[in-house]
Amino acid sequence: PCWRAVQERPPPPLRRPISDAGIYVGAHEVARAHVVKRFFKVSLRQARTFPLPPVTLAAERRQALVQAVLTFAREHKVDMRRAFLCLPRAEAVFNRVLLPAAARENMAQVLEYEMDRLVPLARDQVYFDYSFRDLGEDRLEVLLMCIPRQVVTGYLEALEEAFVRPRGIV
Repeated sequence: PCWRAVQERPPPPLRRPISDAGIYVGAHEVARAHVVKRFFKVSLRQARTFPLPPVTLAAERRQALVQAVLTFAREHKVDMRRAFLCLPRAEAVFNRVLLPAAARENMAQVLEYEMDRLVPLARDQVYFDYSFRDLGEDRLEVLLMCIPRQVVTGYLEALEEAFVRPRGIV
């Protein structure tokens, strides 16, 4: 029967699992995680949290962050080239905005144009992203998320000292 022929074929080659690292910088700690994804399964391989000095001790905090990342990568043999950086929510500015449905086509440009009115920072001082949903046929509810460029730059420069260049920031 034909089912036997199908059954006897060798299985297709498996793809290598995807290995990623995550770095979460909190108010008082930095957490690192190593996850592996294969097909529909994500496994946490390693996770560790290190304390960080307060924000008021900027140089000490930066050095502690660098050392924590280097130590984690060395101890657990984690490839930090596939790292993602997660920044604390407290560093971001959020705003809920109601816009006409016509704004959907050029949402980024509309928000960029209105940025100075929507958040307490100048447009050229922030990175921003957004998500939206329909509110009936003629309105959109937009969640605008902004983070100061200097905050992002500070973390990226510190991670560069640890030889990490994040693939993404969340």
